[in-house]
Amino acid sequence: MALKVSGLNRDLTYKLAKSKVTVTIYKRTSAYYTVHTDYNKDAIADGYTVGTVTSSVNNVQLMGRESAVNEVETVVAVAQLKRDTSKSVTQTVTLQALDAKGHPVDVGISPQVTTVKIPVTAGTGTKQVPLKIKTKNGSASNFNLTGSVNEITVRGKIDVLNKLKEIPVTVDLNGVTAASSQDVTVNTPDGTDSVNPTTVTVTITPKEQ
Repeated sequence: MALKVSGLNRDLTYKLAKSKVTVTIYKRTSAYYTVHTDYNKDAIADGYTVGTVTSSVNNVQLMGRESAVNEVETVVAVAQLKRDTSKSVTQTVTLQALDAKGHPVDVGISPQVTTVKIPVTAGTGTKQVPLKIKTKNGSASNFNLTGSVNEITVRGKIDVLNKLKEIPVTVDLNGVTAASSQDVTVNTPDGTDSVNPTTVTVTITPKEQ
């Protein structure tokens, strides 16, 4: 394309460094793509599960030179999660157009942002919880008390299990004067599903006076 100058004062002297330039004209096109949501699954805390992830924008229009638009494989909304995420996340995310190798493609996206919602809830799991032997009708200080197990396996929601510090069982010391044992029922803590074992044997040995 030949260049010419216009709008300059007639008294000015000028010279063009180049008399011609090459202009590349690309064919412009547009296309519509479905938005795919993504997040780092390793960032979800152990024992927690993710429900259906949603995006406020489900379809976008891509605009740009035809060759670039044709390179686009997918349009993604990638949410950035903190390590050990255990609560639901709502995040505003800038959309990206990616090629087949996952590299960004220089095209216009409309709309450019979306709101991603990631529901995170406590899943079910198990936890080893220390056994705590308590007494009634007598002072524990006068006896050595030993359980057949030291820990109880509790199954239930992870957020409930995380709050458990001990599992109490109670032995009755009424009339105990010699070494003996009692089978004691292990109660399932509120909000949990089960305990294992459901019964423990507590050996009761009077201390020498």
